[in-house]
Amino acid sequence: MNPYLIKLLSFSLQESDASLYKTALDTMSNLIKAATTSMTSVPKPLKFLRPHYDTIKGVYEKITDAATKVGLECLVV
Repeated sequence: MNPYLIKLLSFSLQESDASLYKTALDTMSNLIKAATTSMTSVPKPLKFLRPHYDTIKGVYEKITDAATKVGLECLVV
C-alpha cells in the first residue's frame, strides 16, 4: 500500500473539478476493501487517510452531487 496514492487522491478531492471526486472516492473505497484481511485489523489505507480526514470532511460539506456525497459518506462516517 502506497501512502502517496492516498495523499494524491485526497488532493484530487480538493480540486475545483467535481468530476474528479467520484473516481478518487471509488479508488479509495477499492483500496480499503482490498486491504482488509481480517475484521480485527485496521486497513492500512485508513491509517494513511487519517491525516487527510479534516480535508475530506470539508469537501463533503461542499459536494452537491448526491451520488458522490453518498460515496464520500462511506469514508467520513
